[in-house]
Amino acid sequence: MKIILTVFLTILLSTVSFGQFTTVWERCLRTGAAESRPAWFGSGTERGIAYGNMGSGERLYVISRNGGSNIRVLNPNTGADVTLGTPFDMATVSGGTFAVNDVEMSSDNVLFVCNLASSSFKLYWWTAEGGAPTGSNTFTLPTVTG
Repeated sequence: MKIILTVFLTILLSTVSFGQFTTVWERCLRTGAAESRPAWFGSGTERGIAYGNMGSGERLYVISRNGGSNIRVLNPNTGADVTLGTPFDMATVSGGTFAVNDVEMSSDNVLFVCNLASSSFKLYWWTAEGGAPTGSNTFTLPTVTG
C-alpha cells in the first residue's frame, strides 16, 4: 500500500510542478512557431541577454555579433523587435576575442556590456537607452606563465 501511495503522490506532484509554464511568445525555426527566428540571429553570435527598464518601458537586450557588434532590443511581452529613435552607438566598442560578449542590467537600470577578454577586459555602460556609451573602463588582465 505504501508503494502505491508513494507512486501516486510522485505522479501527482510531478504533474503539478511541471504544468505551471505558459509560452507567452516564441521566435524560432520550429515548425508551427508563432514567429520565425529574427533575421539578425546568427549561428552562435548571440551571447548574452538582459532584462530591464531604462525609462522607455520594459525591454530585453541581446548582444549580437552577427553583422558587427550590436545591442538588439526586444519587447519582453511580445518578442517583437524594438526600433529605437537613437540606436546604441557601438563605434567605440572594440577589443578582445569578441568586442561584445555579454550584457547585464543593474538594479538601478544601467546597461553594461563587456568583451571576451584576451589581455584587456573592457566594460561599457549606458544610463539611457541608445546613443554612445555613458562610460567605459579597461582592466589589464594578469598573465600566467609556466
